Amino acid sequence: MTTLWRWVALGLLGGVGLWTGWMLGPKPRPLSYFAPARPGWEDRLRFAGQWVWRRVTMERIRQDAVTMRINVTQWFLTVLVLAGGIGLVLGLSGIPWPIVALGVIGTVLGLPNVVIRRRFARWQRRVVAGLPAFLHHLQILLDLGLPLIPAIEAGRQRVRGPLGDQLDRVLFDLQRGLPVAAAFGQMATRVRRMEAVVLAAILGTTAGRRLSGKALEPLVTMLNAIQYREEERITGQVDQTMSTIPILAVFSGMVMGLYFLLAQALSGLHGLQL
Repeated sequence: MTTLWRWVALGLLGGVGLWTGWMLGPKPRPLSYFAPARPGWEDRLRFAGQWVWRRVTMERIRQDAVTMRINVTQWFLTVLVLAGGIGLVLGLSGIPWPIVALGVIGTVLGLPNVVIRRRFARWQRRVVAGLPAFLHHLQILLDLGLPLIPAIEAGRQRVRGPLGDQLDRVLFDLQRGLPVAAAFGQMATRVRRMEAVVLAAILGTTAGRRLSGKALEPLVTMLNAIQYREEERITGQVDQTMSTIPILAVFSGMVMGLYFLLAQALSGLHGLQL
């Protein structure tokens, strides 16, 4: 049975090798002067990685990666090579090939979705974390009498990180002629957070009218409440961790004491038997 699985694994490796060679190997070029240049091996490798990436990830995960502007091809190819190399080493070291194949397939299928989902959640928190400073500057600029779009452009200069990137896309959409509600609505669709939806609703409903900083006060209050709640959650987690450490220390001491007592008792019994 082991020999059969070994032949199956070798056949799968051979099939993967043939497919990789076909993807990376030279293709017949059309006999035309106007034909595009033949892609190099880097382009073929990138195409192969993108093909596998589209097959093993969900549509929402790919959209999140595009929203964060992550170059997933190089990272995913690294995951493929490492997973295949580690699987090959484990298989040759004596671990059954079915287990190795399941581990490699599970890694390739599960790791990209989990990593991109966690990175997108952190990216969302970074976007929301930059909103209070942006809204503070926007309130000041609006109270000074600036129109909405110039105030957004000026407030953008004080923002860094993912929120600044999203505001650049909003300003680009505004320069293309999109209404304020549509531009910020697309940002809310990309970010997928309630705070961005509320911002789009406030700026969209007040666009075209005289806007003051007071119109943003409800959103600023909500953001401050969310930030306070996040700080309380982190503080609670830290307190819980700090309160768990002494309990674990006492428990470890009890286990070690019990171990030494049992060792002493067993050594005494052994001496009596002698």
